[in-house]
Amino acid sequence: MIRVAIVDDEILARVGIQSLLESREDILVAGSFGVAEEALKFLRTNLVDIVITDIEMPNMNGLELIRKIREQKLAAGVIILSCYEKFEYAKEAISLGVDGYILKQDINQEAIEKVVYDVAARTRGKERPVQGSLEQMMDSGGSVKAVAVMRIEQEEGEAGEQGLNREKMMLHLLEELVAHYHMGNVLSSYKRNPFIIFRFEEENTAQERRGLLEEYIDIIENNFFQYTNRRILFGISGEFFDTKEILPRYEEAEEALQQRFYHEQRQVFFSGEVSWQERTPPLMFSEDAFLNEFQAQVLERELSEFLRSCREQQVRVKSVRDGMNQSVSILMFNILKKTVHRDADIGAWMNRYPVSGVVSDAASAGDMKRDVLALLTDFHRDLEAHQIGRAHV
Repeated sequence: MIRVAIVDDEILARVGIQSLLESREDILVAGSFGVAEEALKFLRTNLVDIVITDIEMPNMNGLELIRKIREQKLAAGVIILSCYEKFEYAKEAISLGVDGYILKQDINQEAIEKVVYDVAARTRGKERPVQGSLEQMMDSGGSVKAVAVMRIEQEEGEAGEQGLNREKMMLHLLEELVAHYHMGNVLSSYKRNPFIIFRFEEENTAQERRGLLEEYIDIIENNFFQYTNRRILFGISGEFFDTKEILPRYEEAEEALQQRFYHEQRQVFFSGEVSWQERTPPLMFSEDAFLNEFQAQVLERELSEFLRSCREQQVRVKSVRDGMNQSVSILMFNILKKTVHRDADIGAWMNRYPVSGVVSDAASAGDMKRDVLALLTDFHRDLEAHQIGRAHV
């Protein structure tokens, strides 16, 4: 994917170029701006491969914009737009190190595509350091570090080769972002979530490092959503110096990410925010809600109270799943004992409603409550139909 930003104070020129480029699936117009100042602000926090800019613009002109792009390494490629009568400006721009040039009078589908592809081919990887390996990280002592474990939210139907290719594309985007903004190193393996080892200068204060970390996360979140329409979740470890701590700090960041189960609207979770407990509060369902008149609202209230207590007591997610699975299974077994009676029939009913699968698949407390309530509702409906059928035999 080639990410392009267009800067021109003439709206028709911007719209025209954008419409020509967006007809290509491998070119994405990341932003379109009428003034250079807005473009510069965007480039500082968004990953762009090529900037296409006019030269004559009010306030900051294209030449000054190009200087700042080069000084701050905001894009690998720069293409300038010009008219015949402004060729002196174009020559000055070329002296600043632009990578492509096109006359406005010559812009058409073929011409603009050619210059973009040519510049992309010549500048790919320019001004971006190569990602280091874990061995290289082991040699980069002397800096303050923090591990950020990441989980990219998936959509349904992404399994198989298509999902794998998209995952690779998103990981590549992440590597580009981290390298471009000199945040640290991206590491990934087959059995683990990808993670970043953020690096900070030791002379920075803890508050300054926290501010820089939040800025990095904002950059990653904004770019990811813009280019993939996905949200990315972060679990952040505490700070450390010794690279031998990378693995335990990874586990610490994974633990922090568990908080997502209780807080569906948040995306960033820090390890120091929680002290996990193993013991779950009691969960006793009302059997009367099944044996007499079915009362879904009673079951929902009991589920809500249990999950609320777990959140307040900071119960570890695995313990919540185990407690929910046990309590729901006991409820169903007791109901079946009083209605179906035969052990063989009880086993068949329990197999028909796999509680453990529903509980383990729930990504959040809200999902768990909804899915367990739906399972119990279906269970009651089918059990009632079975009882009515037996009464008419």
